[in-house]
Amino acid sequence: MLKSLFKKSFYYLRSVLIKRGLKKRLSTMPQADLTKEEKDLIRKQYDPLHLAYDWQWFRYYKFYHGYVNQYFVPRDVWKTFEYSLNPKELRFIQNKATLHRFIDKQYLPVTIINKFHGFIYDQDDRILSEQEATQRLLKHDTFVYKPTDHTGGGRGVKLVELKTIEDKEAYIAEMLKGDFFICQELIQPSKRITRFNNGDKTVNTVRCFTLCLNGKVSVLSGFMRMGGGQTFNDNASAKTAANLDPKTANGYVGIKPSDGQLNEFCLYAADLYTKYFYAPSGLLLKGEKLDFWKDITEVAVSLHQKLPMLGFIAWDFTIDADEHPRIIEINLDSQDVDDHQIFNGPIFKDYLQDIIHYTQTHPTPVVYG
Repeated sequence: MLKSLFKKSFYYLRSVLIKRGLKKRLSTMPQADLTKEEKDLIRKQYDPLHLAYDWQWFRYYKFYHGYVNQYFVPRDVWKTFEYSLNPKELRFIQNKATLHRFIDKQYLPVTIINKFHGFIYDQDDRILSEQEATQRLLKHDTFVYKPTDHTGGGRGVKLVELKTIEDKEAYIAEMLKGDFFICQELIQPSKRITRFNNGDKTVNTVRCFTLCLNGKVSVLSGFMRMGGGQTFNDNASAKTAANLDPKTANGYVGIKPSDGQLNEFCLYAADLYTKYFYAPSGLLLKGEKLDFWKDITEVAVSLHQKLPMLGFIAWDFTIDADEHPRIIEINLDSQDVDDHQIFNGPIFKDYLQDIIHYTQTHPTPVVYG
């Protein structure tokens, strides 16, 4: 009984804190006023669900589209859907240390070492000694270091360049004291995706949404992050120091899910009030189309069909120098549906009633975050 009470109080406290954080974020975002008719449509859709929602999400969507309707899904309502579509007990699948057990390694970055629960593994899950791990790392002048869990927004991800480190072995020895991290070979990206960059270090990623319901996987939306300077991390929507500097800010642009057509404007975290019509490289976005979008969506759908227990996946893809789709990570929570809706409108319109029905028949604790 005490355990159950603690769990419920933890969920409640967590939801309160996350709601406060979302509200604070909303207060800094552009918004437009809603008409009475628009409010009535939204109430008719969401009030019967008995889920609290913040009107400011709808005002935010209207700022970009000039309209809003009942098919837009505010992030606070989405959190309830998300926890039903992707039960918490299955979210270990997104952990970078175990992702290769669910997704074919041909689509993932090449692993040099993977430290997990005190063990160090190679690409094929063979156990390595610290000396063997050190020797493997020393063969690479450059590699990517990633914490394997709780890395939303690129937290903790860094480019390690051993050629610039005087005492390489000492650096590696210190790194190996840590736990729950993975070191991977750097993916060399295709020029078809880097042409949007202003700089040659950022490995752009394409976020792709797939929904698995009623025995079918559907592609709902996408956007592409574009490097604005010599930043390694491609994160575009978070307000980082690099993203607040116009010379280094990374942008992001919507992708039409049906054919890969880019939205005519992109956004930067430093100024969500302004639509920018050129990529960081200076390329005019209007009329641009990603000719590799079909390749990405075919892989995403094929892989999601093998993971039917997950209702919704946010994939982060890139295209490598050999023109093959590669998966940087998958996201089963904190999927930022609002970023997609400001570009592509009410992306859940054709599926919303099915999602609501699934949520009602598969209830889970209401946890925001």
